[in-house]
Amino acid sequence: MIRALERVTMNVCTVYKLTVCSFMMGCVSVGLLALAVSTDSWLLTREFFQTPGVGNQSDYKTWFRVWTGLWRFCMVDENSECHVV
Repeated sequence: MIRALERVTMNVCTVYKLTVCSFMMGCVSVGLLALAVSTDSWLLTREFFQTPGVGNQSDYKTWFRVWTGLWRFCMVDENSECHVV
């Protein structure tokens, strides 16, 4: 019984299977790295911004949409009509 169990466990991780698995994981990591460098929108968030008023001015409260990536950072005020920053 013990010898049969040893045979089953020895054939699970062969050198060929580990080589193929390592090659596939390397290809996946290179592909994900290429995707991360080529895209510019990694994180899309919506953030609340408030500045206290000075003197007679009231507080300025607004929401911003923020796109963050490796090559670009963009903030757009949701109250404005123009969507180009």
